[in-house]
Amino acid sequence: MKLIVESKGDYAKFDHTVKQLQDVGLADLKIVEDLSVAIEEGVEVLETEDTMTLLDKYIDSIDLKVDSNNIKSIMRSLYIEACEL
Repeated sequence: MKLIVESKGDYAKFDHTVKQLQDVGLADLKIVEDLSVAIEEGVEVLETEDTMTLLDKYIDSIDLKVDSNNIKSIMRSLYIEACEL
């Protein structure tokens, strides 16, 4: 599931909503913050990716002597735990 966040105005409500989504046992929850801004003419548009996608791509790009899926699983757990703080 992907949760797109345009504004976190009420952090307590945001945290509560994320906690509820995690409690229902989703296999994968991606939180994407809407970082779009008004684009002026002639300005290059950069694509953005959510944190978990960036972590996965980074882990895939490095040469590891262990299973990268195990590392990804640990990183997902750490990221989710950090988001809950």
